[in-house]
Amino acid sequence: MQFEVIYITYGLNWSIGVSSKKNIGFQGEGSVILQEIALVFQGNIPKFKLGFLLDIFTFVYEKALYVKSTRTVPYSAIIKYTNLAGVHHIYYRLPNGKHCIVKFAMDKMRDDEEFTSKLEEYINSTKSFI
Repeated sequence: MQFEVIYITYGLNWSIGVSSKKNIGFQGEGSVILQEIALVFQGNIPKFKLGFLLDIFTFVYEKALYVKSTRTVPYSAIIKYTNLAGVHHIYYRLPNGKHCIVKFAMDKMRDDEEFTSKLEEYINSTKSFI
């Protein structure tokens, strides 16, 4: 199942019980794909760290400033999932033990509910194998 999303890069990257400081890095529009064994994030990652200047030049130089990328996160690596006011927060563990976060929002409320229920179903079924 594929869901169109908008990645969120602003705000605090912490939560109670999870010391997460690293954002996944996706910006703007992208997609989240729920597969049976993993979540797949697709989107644009900036090639350069330009801060607010990146937002100004995005419309004109999008292909020069961003590179399309994919990140696969197994359900067993997900530490915590929350949905706060329509913004999904997924905290996960990298193979080296560091914690990361990805934040995104969806346009449609129906997609929000469907995504949440499917994700929780896949996470719970994965926990039974661990």
